[in-house]
Amino acid sequence: MDLDTINKNAYILFFEYDNTIQDLLKREYKHLYCVSTDKKIYDSPNYTQIKYLWTSNLVSTHFPDSFFDVVINSHSDKEGERITRNGGFYTDKHGVKHIVKKKEGKILPKDINVILSTLGKFEGIAHTTENMKKNLLEYGVQAHLYKKLEDADNKNVTIVEWEPFLYPEIPKDRHAIIELHTYPSSFKVSSKSSKLRYYVKSRLEYLKTMDFRSFFLWFVDYIVGKTEIPLDWESSKKELEKHTLLVRNNELAEFSGIKEYYLMPHCIVKNNKIMSKNNNKLFIGTYGFAAPYKNFEAVCEVALKLDIKALLLLSTNSLNSRSVDSTARYATLLYNRYNGRGKITIKLGQFSFDELKKELYDCTHLFAPQHNVYNVSSSMRFMVSLGKPVIATDSMQSREAQVLRVNSLNEITISYLNSTRNIRINQDDGTRYLCKYLQYHVWKYDRK
Repeated sequence: MDLDTINKNAYILFFEYDNTIQDLLKREYKHLYCVSTDKKIYDSPNYTQIKYLWTSNLVSTHFPDSFFDVVINSHSDKEGERITRNGGFYTDKHGVKHIVKKKEGKILPKDINVILSTLGKFEGIAHTTENMKKNLLEYGVQAHLYKKLEDADNKNVTIVEWEPFLYPEIPKDRHAIIELHTYPSSFKVSSKSSKLRYYVKSRLEYLKTMDFRSFFLWFVDYIVGKTEIPLDWESSKKELEKHTLLVRNNELAEFSGIKEYYLMPHCIVKNNKIMSKNNNKLFIGTYGFAAPYKNFEAVCEVALKLDIKALLLLSTNSLNSRSVDSTARYATLLYNRYNGRGKITIKLGQFSFDELKKELYDCTHLFAPQHNVYNVSSSMRFMVSLGKPVIATDSMQSREAQVLRVNSLNEITISYLNSTRNIRINQDDGTRYLCKYLQYHVWKYDRK
Protein backbone atom coordinates (compact mmCIF):
# COMPACT_ATOMS: atom_id res chain seq x y z
CA MET A 1 0.00 0.00 0.00
CA ASP A 2 1.36 3.42 -0.99
CA LEU A 3 1.11 5.35 2.28
CA ASP A 4 1.85 8.68 0.63
CA THR A 5 -1.38 8.56 -1.40
CA ILE A 6 -3.64 8.49 1.67
CA ASN A 7 -4.85 11.76 3.16
CA LYS A 8 -3.62 12.34 6.73
CA ASN A 9 -7.19 12.96 7.91
CA ALA A 10 -8.52 9.74 6.38
CA TYR A 11 -10.50 7.25 8.44
CA ILE A 12 -8.75 3.91 7.97
CA LEU A 13 -9.85 0.44 9.11
CA PHE A 14 -7.68 -2.68 9.29
CA PHE A 15 -9.13 -6.17 9.48
CA GLU A 16 -6.80 -7.89 11.96
CA TYR A 17 -3.56 -6.34 13.16
CA ASP A 18 -1.00 -5.29 10.54
CA ASN A 19 2.36 -3.57 11.15
CA THR A 20 1.35 -1.06 8.48
CA ILE A 21 -0.98 0.51 11.04
CA GLN A 22 2.10 1.39 13.12
CA ASP A 23 3.72 3.04 10.09
CA LEU A 24 0.63 5.17 9.61
CA LEU A 25 0.69 6.15 13.28
CA LYS A 26 4.31 7.28 12.98
CA ARG A 27 3.24 9.41 10.02
CA GLU A 28 0.68 11.10 12.33
CA TYR A 29 -2.49 9.57 10.92
CA LYS A 30 -5.09 10.11 13.65
CA HIS A 31 -8.14 8.06 12.65
CA LEU A 32 -6.91 4.47 12.76
CA TYR A 33 -9.17 1.52 13.56
CA CYS A 34 -8.59 -2.22 13.79
CA VAL A 35 -11.09 -5.07 14.25
CA SER A 36 -10.23 -8.65 15.17
CA THR A 37 -11.82 -11.87 16.37
CA ASP A 38 -9.02 -12.21 18.94
CA LYS A 39 -9.49 -10.31 22.21
CA LYS A 40 -5.73 -9.98 22.50
CA ILE A 41 -6.16 -7.16 19.99
CA TYR A 42 -6.77 -4.85 22.97
CA ASP A 43 -3.18 -5.39 24.10
CA SER A 44 -1.71 -4.33 20.75
CA PRO A 45 0.74 -1.39 20.73
CA ASN A 46 -0.49 2.20 21.04
CA TYR A 47 -3.99 1.25 22.12
CA THR A 48 -4.63 4.80 23.36
CA GLN A 49 -4.16 6.11 19.82
CA ILE A 50 -5.54 3.28 17.68
CA LYS A 51 -9.15 2.19 18.15
CA TYR A 52 -9.09 -1.58 18.60
CA LEU A 53 -12.37 -3.50 18.52
CA TRP A 54 -13.16 -7.12 19.14
CA THR A 55 -15.94 -8.78 17.18
CA SER A 56 -17.08 -12.38 16.88
CA ASN A 57 -17.71 -12.00 13.15
CA LEU A 58 -15.56 -10.06 10.68
CA VAL A 59 -18.22 -10.26 7.98
CA SER A 60 -20.32 -7.77 9.99
CA THR A 61 -18.37 -4.87 11.52
CA HIS A 62 -21.37 -2.86 12.80
CA PHE A 63 -19.96 0.45 11.56
CA PRO A 64 -22.37 2.82 9.76
CA ASP A 65 -22.36 2.85 5.95
CA SER A 66 -19.53 4.77 4.24
CA PHE A 67 -17.76 5.43 7.55
CA PHE A 68 -14.23 4.85 6.24
CA ASP A 69 -12.07 6.29 3.48
CA VAL A 70 -9.85 3.21 3.35
CA VAL A 71 -10.43 -0.40 4.47
CA ILE A 72 -7.54 -2.90 4.53
CA ASN A 73 -7.90 -6.69 4.22
CA SER A 74 -11.70 -6.80 4.24
CA HIS A 75 -13.06 -10.30 4.88
CA SER A 76 -16.13 -9.61 2.76
CA ASP A 77 -16.48 -7.67 -0.50
CA LYS A 78 -20.04 -6.77 0.47
CA GLU A 79 -19.00 -5.43 3.87
CA GLY A 80 -15.91 -3.71 2.49
CA GLU A 81 -18.01 -1.81 -0.04
CA ARG A 82 -20.72 -0.99 2.52
CA ILE A 83 -18.45 0.68 5.06
CA THR A 84 -16.19 2.45 2.51
CA ARG A 85 -17.28 5.83 1.18
CA ASN A 86 -17.89 6.59 -2.47
CA GLY A 87 -14.49 7.30 -4.06
CA GLY A 88 -12.58 5.48 -1.31
CA PHE A 89 -11.11 2.01 -1.61
CA TYR A 90 -10.82 -1.28 0.19
CA THR A 91 -8.44 -4.20 -0.23
CA ASP A 92 -9.63 -7.78 0.09
CA LYS A 93 -7.88 -10.66 1.88
CA HIS A 94 -5.68 -11.18 -1.18
CA GLY A 95 -4.54 -7.56 -1.21
CA VAL A 96 -6.53 -6.66 -4.33
CA LYS A 97 -7.58 -3.00 -4.36
CA HIS A 98 -11.22 -2.12 -5.08
CA ILE A 99 -12.29 1.47 -5.80
CA VAL A 100 -15.79 2.04 -4.40
CA LYS A 101 -18.38 3.66 -6.63
CA LYS A 102 -21.89 3.91 -5.22
CA LYS A 103 -24.71 6.35 -4.61
CA GLU A 104 -24.23 8.75 -1.73
CA GLY A 105 -26.72 8.80 1.10
CA LYS A 106 -29.19 11.63 1.34
CA ILE A 107 -28.23 14.82 3.14
CA LEU A 108 -28.52 14.88 6.91
CA PRO A 109 -31.99 15.62 8.29
CA LYS A 110 -32.31 19.12 9.71
CA ASP A 111 -34.37 17.94 12.67
CA ILE A 112 -34.46 14.76 14.74
CA ASN A 113 -36.27 13.76 17.94
CA VAL A 114 -34.53 12.29 20.97
CA ILE A 115 -36.69 10.69 23.66
CA LEU A 116 -35.12 11.01 27.09
CA SER A 117 -37.18 10.03 30.13
CA THR A 118 -34.74 11.76 32.49
CA LEU A 119 -34.80 15.07 30.63
CA GLY A 120 -33.90 17.91 32.99
CA LYS A 121 -32.35 15.60 35.60
CA PHE A 122 -28.70 15.73 36.57
CA GLU A 123 -28.10 12.17 35.48
CA GLY A 124 -25.51 10.53 33.23
CA ILE A 125 -27.63 9.85 30.14
CA ALA A 126 -29.31 13.26 30.30
CA HIS A 127 -25.89 14.89 30.68
CA THR A 128 -24.41 13.14 27.64
CA THR A 129 -27.54 13.66 25.51
CA GLU A 130 -27.37 17.41 26.04
CA ASN A 131 -23.77 17.22 24.85
CA MET A 132 -24.81 15.17 21.81
CA LYS A 133 -27.40 17.82 20.96
CA LYS A 134 -24.71 20.51 21.08
CA ASN A 135 -22.36 18.51 18.85
CA LEU A 136 -25.06 17.79 16.25
CA LEU A 137 -25.65 21.51 15.76
CA GLU A 138 -22.15 21.73 14.25
CA TYR A 139 -23.39 19.37 11.52
CA GLY A 140 -26.59 21.38 10.98
CA VAL A 141 -28.82 18.89 12.83
CA GLN A 142 -31.25 20.18 15.48
CA ALA A 143 -32.08 17.56 18.13
CA HIS A 144 -35.45 18.13 19.82
CA LEU A 145 -35.58 16.51 23.26
CA TYR A 146 -38.78 15.01 24.70
CA LYS A 147 -39.62 12.94 27.75
CA LYS A 148 -42.24 10.82 25.96
CA LEU A 149 -42.42 9.39 22.47
CA GLU A 150 -46.02 10.52 22.01
CA ASP A 151 -44.99 14.15 22.53
CA ALA A 152 -42.53 14.14 19.61
CA ASP A 153 -43.17 15.30 16.05
CA ASN A 154 -43.70 12.04 14.15
CA LYS A 155 -42.42 13.58 10.92
CA ASN A 156 -38.89 13.57 12.29
CA VAL A 157 -36.49 10.69 12.74
CA THR A 158 -36.80 9.59 16.39
CA ILE A 159 -34.11 8.10 18.64
CA VAL A 160 -35.15 6.65 22.00
CA GLU A 161 -32.51 6.62 24.75
CA TRP A 162 -33.43 3.24 26.24
CA GLU A 163 -32.17 2.20 29.65
CA PRO A 164 -34.13 -0.53 31.48
CA PHE A 165 -33.71 1.11 34.88
CA LEU A 166 -34.93 4.50 33.64
CA TYR A 167 -37.06 3.88 30.55
CA PRO A 168 -38.33 0.28 30.74
CA GLU A 169 -41.02 0.66 28.10
CA ILE A 170 -39.94 -0.41 24.60
CA PRO A 171 -41.59 1.76 21.91
CA LYS A 172 -44.31 0.15 19.85
CA ASP A 173 -43.52 2.44 16.94
CA ARG A 174 -41.14 0.32 14.86
CA HIS A 175 -39.75 3.39 13.10
CA ALA A 176 -38.17 4.53 16.38
CA ILE A 177 -34.42 3.94 16.63
CA ILE A 178 -33.24 2.55 19.97
CA GLU A 179 -30.00 3.68 21.54
CA LEU A 180 -29.08 1.09 24.14
CA HIS A 181 -27.24 2.24 27.25
CA THR A 182 -27.29 -0.81 29.54
CA TYR A 183 -27.23 -4.49 28.65
CA PRO A 184 -28.73 -6.76 31.34
CA SER A 185 -27.46 -10.32 31.38
CA SER A 186 -29.57 -12.95 29.70
CA PHE A 187 -30.94 -14.63 32.79
CA LYS A 188 -34.04 -13.98 34.86
CA VAL A 189 -33.90 -12.30 38.23
CA SER A 190 -36.96 -13.42 40.12
CA SER A 191 -36.02 -13.31 43.79
CA LYS A 192 -34.01 -11.41 46.37
CA SER A 193 -31.53 -14.31 46.60
CA SER A 194 -30.86 -14.39 42.85
CA LYS A 195 -30.58 -10.59 42.86
CA LEU A 196 -27.98 -10.91 45.61
CA ARG A 197 -25.98 -13.46 43.61
CA TYR A 198 -26.21 -11.27 40.51
CA TYR A 199 -24.79 -8.17 42.21
CA VAL A 200 -22.14 -9.89 44.31
CA LYS A 201 -20.82 -11.75 41.25
CA SER A 202 -20.50 -8.52 39.29
CA ARG A 203 -18.83 -6.63 42.16
CA LEU A 204 -16.45 -9.17 43.70
CA GLU A 205 -13.38 -7.43 42.30
CA TYR A 206 -14.17 -4.36 44.40
CA LEU A 207 -13.87 -6.14 47.70
CA LYS A 208 -10.06 -5.93 47.70
CA THR A 209 -10.10 -2.15 47.90
CA MET A 210 -13.60 -1.18 49.04
CA ASP A 211 -13.97 -0.11 52.64
CA PHE A 212 -16.33 -2.44 54.55
CA ARG A 213 -18.65 0.46 55.40
CA SER A 214 -18.84 1.36 51.71
CA PHE A 215 -19.64 -2.23 50.85
CA PHE A 216 -22.39 -2.30 53.45
CA LEU A 217 -23.83 0.95 52.14
CA TRP A 218 -23.76 -0.46 48.61
CA PHE A 219 -25.46 -3.62 49.87
CA VAL A 220 -28.29 -1.64 51.47
CA ASP A 221 -28.85 0.58 48.42
CA TYR A 222 -28.59 -2.03 45.68
CA ILE A 223 -29.76 -5.26 47.27
CA VAL A 224 -32.24 -4.43 50.01
CA GLY A 225 -33.47 -1.29 48.26
CA LYS A 226 -35.98 -0.93 45.46
CA THR A 227 -33.63 -1.23 42.52
CA GLU A 228 -35.49 -3.07 39.79
CA ILE A 229 -33.96 -5.37 37.19
CA PRO A 230 -35.86 -6.39 34.03
CA LEU A 231 -37.38 -9.79 34.74
CA ASP A 232 -37.05 -11.17 31.24
CA TRP A 233 -34.19 -9.88 29.14
CA GLU A 234 -34.74 -12.43 26.39
CA SER A 235 -38.27 -11.14 25.74
CA SER A 236 -37.06 -7.55 25.91
CA LYS A 237 -34.26 -8.35 23.49
CA LYS A 238 -36.72 -9.74 20.93
CA GLU A 239 -38.75 -6.55 21.13
CA LEU A 240 -35.66 -4.34 20.90
CA GLU A 241 -34.41 -6.20 17.85
CA LYS A 242 -37.53 -5.16 15.95
CA HIS A 243 -35.96 -1.69 15.94
CA THR A 244 -32.72 -0.39 14.50
CA LEU A 245 -30.28 -0.50 17.42
CA LEU A 246 -27.41 1.87 18.19
CA VAL A 247 -24.99 0.64 20.85
CA ARG A 248 -21.96 2.05 22.62
CA ASN A 249 -19.75 -1.04 22.57
CA ASN A 250 -19.79 -4.18 20.46
CA GLU A 251 -18.36 -6.27 23.29
CA LEU A 252 -21.32 -5.39 25.48
CA ALA A 253 -23.82 -6.00 22.69
CA GLU A 254 -22.52 -9.45 21.86
CA PHE A 255 -22.18 -10.25 25.56
CA SER A 256 -25.94 -9.79 25.76
CA GLY A 257 -26.62 -11.75 22.59
CA ILE A 258 -27.42 -8.79 20.31
CA LYS A 259 -26.22 -9.35 16.75
CA GLU A 260 -27.89 -6.72 14.56
CA TYR A 261 -26.78 -3.24 15.57
CA TYR A 262 -24.68 -0.20 14.67
CA LEU A 263 -21.87 1.18 16.78
CA MET A 264 -22.24 4.69 18.18
CA PRO A 265 -19.88 5.69 21.02
CA HIS A 266 -20.58 8.63 23.31
CA CYS A 267 -20.28 11.99 21.58
CA ILE A 268 -17.17 13.54 23.06
CA VAL A 269 -17.21 16.84 24.92
CA LYS A 270 -15.33 19.17 22.60
CA ASN A 271 -13.04 22.14 23.21
CA ASN A 272 -12.21 21.07 26.75
CA LYS A 273 -8.52 20.25 26.56
CA ILE A 274 -6.73 21.58 29.62
CA MET A 275 -3.32 19.94 29.57
CA SER A 276 -1.28 20.73 32.66
CA LYS A 277 2.10 22.41 32.52
CA ASN A 278 4.96 19.90 32.38
CA ASN A 279 6.57 21.38 35.48
CA ASN A 280 3.54 20.68 37.66
CA LYS A 281 4.02 18.33 40.59
CA LEU A 282 2.12 15.07 40.34
CA PHE A 283 -1.54 15.64 41.13
CA ILE A 284 -4.23 13.00 40.49
CA GLY A 285 -7.95 13.63 40.15
CA THR A 286 -11.20 11.87 39.39
CA TYR A 287 -14.81 12.69 38.66
CA GLY A 288 -18.03 10.70 38.67
CA PHE A 289 -21.37 10.12 40.31
CA ALA A 290 -20.92 9.31 43.98
CA ALA A 291 -21.95 5.66 43.94
CA PRO A 292 -20.26 2.92 45.97
CA TYR A 293 -19.47 0.81 42.90
CA LYS A 294 -17.29 3.65 41.55
CA ASN A 295 -14.58 2.52 44.01
CA PHE A 296 -13.21 5.99 44.76
CA GLU A 297 -11.45 4.56 47.82
CA ALA A 298 -8.81 3.13 45.48
CA VAL A 299 -7.85 6.62 44.27
CA CYS A 300 -7.48 7.85 47.84
CA GLU A 301 -5.28 4.89 48.73
CA VAL A 302 -2.98 5.58 45.77
CA ALA A 303 -2.62 9.21 46.85
CA LEU A 304 -1.79 8.20 50.43
CA LYS A 305 0.66 5.52 49.33
CA LEU A 306 2.55 7.84 46.96
CA ASP A 307 2.12 10.96 49.12
CA ILE A 308 0.74 13.04 46.23
CA LYS A 309 -2.18 15.44 45.89
CA ALA A 310 -5.59 14.07 44.94
CA LEU A 311 -8.90 15.75 44.11
CA LEU A 312 -12.18 13.80 44.04
CA LEU A 313 -15.23 15.50 42.53
CA LEU A 314 -18.25 13.43 43.54
CA SER A 315 -21.41 14.37 41.70
CA THR A 316 -24.81 13.89 43.27
CA ASN A 317 -27.54 12.41 41.10
CA SER A 318 -30.87 14.24 41.04
CA LEU A 319 -32.71 11.38 39.35
CA ASN A 320 -34.88 10.79 42.43
CA SER A 321 -34.77 11.27 46.19
CA ARG A 322 -33.28 7.84 46.73
CA SER A 323 -30.35 8.49 44.40
CA VAL A 324 -29.70 11.85 46.06
CA ASP A 325 -29.66 10.22 49.50
CA SER A 326 -27.51 7.33 48.29
CA THR A 327 -24.81 9.49 46.73
CA ALA A 328 -24.84 11.88 49.69
CA ARG A 329 -24.35 9.02 52.18
CA TYR A 330 -21.48 7.50 50.21
CA ALA A 331 -19.84 10.88 49.68
CA THR A 332 -20.14 11.68 53.38
CA LEU A 333 -18.53 8.35 54.26
CA LEU A 334 -15.60 9.06 51.92
CA TYR A 335 -15.33 12.66 53.09
CA ASN A 336 -15.15 11.69 56.76
CA ARG A 337 -12.55 9.01 56.11
CA TYR A 338 -10.27 10.65 53.55
CA ASN A 339 -10.77 14.41 53.20
CA GLY A 340 -7.75 16.20 54.65
CA ARG A 341 -5.77 12.98 55.08
CA GLY A 342 -2.43 13.40 53.43
CA LYS A 343 -3.08 15.70 50.46
CA ILE A 344 -6.62 14.54 49.59
CA THR A 345 -9.49 16.94 48.85
CA ILE A 346 -13.05 15.69 48.29
CA LYS A 347 -15.82 17.88 46.91
CA LEU A 348 -19.49 17.06 46.48
CA GLY A 349 -21.92 18.78 44.14
CA GLN A 350 -23.49 18.89 40.68
CA PHE A 351 -20.70 20.04 38.40
CA SER A 352 -21.11 21.58 34.97
CA PHE A 353 -18.53 20.83 32.29
CA ASP A 354 -17.01 24.28 32.79
CA GLU A 355 -16.78 23.74 36.55
CA LEU A 356 -15.13 20.35 36.05
CA LYS A 357 -12.66 21.88 33.65
CA LYS A 358 -11.74 24.56 36.19
CA GLU A 359 -11.50 22.18 39.14
CA LEU A 360 -9.35 19.60 37.34
CA TYR A 361 -7.06 22.12 35.65
CA ASP A 362 -3.98 21.44 37.77
CA CYS A 363 -4.26 17.64 37.73
CA THR A 364 -1.50 15.85 35.85
CA HIS A 365 -3.43 12.54 35.66
CA LEU A 366 -7.04 11.48 35.99
CA PHE A 367 -8.16 8.14 37.46
CA ALA A 368 -11.24 6.14 36.51
CA PRO A 369 -11.53 3.36 39.12
CA GLN A 370 -15.06 2.24 38.22
CA HIS A 371 -15.95 -1.01 36.54
CA ASN A 372 -19.55 -1.72 35.64
CA VAL A 373 -20.14 -4.82 33.54
CA TYR A 374 -23.31 -3.70 31.80
CA ASN A 375 -22.62 -0.27 30.39
CA VAL A 376 -19.85 2.05 29.21
CA SER A 377 -18.53 5.00 31.17
CA SER A 378 -19.49 8.51 30.09
CA SER A 379 -17.46 10.03 32.95
CA MET A 380 -14.39 8.13 31.76
CA ARG A 381 -14.90 9.44 28.23
CA PHE A 382 -15.38 12.96 29.58
CA MET A 383 -12.11 12.79 31.48
CA VAL A 384 -10.35 11.77 28.26
CA SER A 385 -11.75 14.89 26.55
CA LEU A 386 -9.77 17.05 28.99
CA GLY A 387 -6.58 16.05 27.20
CA LYS A 388 -4.92 14.48 30.22
CA PRO A 389 -3.69 10.89 30.65
CA VAL A 390 -6.52 8.81 32.14
CA ILE A 391 -5.71 5.61 34.04
CA ALA A 392 -8.13 2.76 34.77
CA THR A 393 -8.10 -0.97 35.43
CA ASP A 394 -8.65 -3.22 32.42
CA SER A 395 -12.34 -3.49 31.57
CA MET A 396 -14.84 -3.07 28.74
CA GLN A 397 -15.16 0.54 29.80
CA SER A 398 -11.45 1.34 29.71
CA ARG A 399 -10.95 -0.44 26.38
CA GLU A 400 -13.89 1.46 24.87
CA ALA A 401 -12.55 4.80 26.12
CA GLN A 402 -8.96 3.96 25.00
CA VAL A 403 -7.48 4.98 28.35
CA LEU A 404 -4.27 3.71 29.96
CA ARG A 405 -4.93 0.34 31.57
CA VAL A 406 -3.35 -1.34 34.58
CA ASN A 407 -4.15 -4.60 36.34
CA SER A 408 -4.66 -2.78 39.62
CA LEU A 409 -4.39 0.81 40.78
CA ASN A 410 -2.19 -0.52 43.57
CA GLU A 411 0.53 -1.12 40.97
CA ILE A 412 0.85 2.59 40.14
CA THR A 413 4.15 4.17 41.10
CA ILE A 414 5.70 7.64 40.92
CA SER A 415 7.84 6.40 38.05
CA TYR A 416 4.79 5.19 36.12
CA LEU A 417 2.99 8.51 36.54
CA ASN A 418 6.02 10.48 35.38
CA SER A 419 6.47 8.23 32.34
CA THR A 420 2.83 8.70 31.25
CA ARG A 421 2.55 12.49 31.58
CA ASN A 422 2.46 13.10 27.82
CA ILE A 423 0.52 10.06 26.64
CA ARG A 424 -1.88 11.10 23.86
CA ILE A 425 -5.34 9.55 23.66
CA ASN A 426 -7.28 9.66 20.39
CA GLN A 427 -10.93 9.22 21.22
CA ASP A 428 -13.31 8.54 18.36
CA ASP A 429 -16.34 10.82 18.38
CA GLY A 430 -19.81 9.31 18.36
CA THR A 431 -21.14 12.40 16.57
CA ARG A 432 -19.57 11.24 13.32
CA TYR A 433 -21.02 7.74 13.81
CA LEU A 434 -24.50 9.13 14.33
CA CYS A 435 -24.34 11.52 11.39
CA LYS A 436 -23.17 8.76 9.06
CA TYR A 437 -26.02 6.61 10.27
CA LEU A 438 -28.54 9.41 9.78
CA GLN A 439 -27.22 10.15 6.31
CA TYR A 440 -27.26 6.60 4.95
CA HIS A 441 -30.03 4.80 6.81
CA VAL A 442 -32.69 6.96 8.34
CA TRP A 443 -34.16 8.11 5.03
CA LYS A 444 -35.39 4.54 4.52
CA TYR A 445 -37.96 5.17 7.26
CA ASP A 446 -39.27 8.43 5.78
CA ARG A 447 -43.02 8.52 6.56
CA LYS A 448 -44.04 11.60 4.62
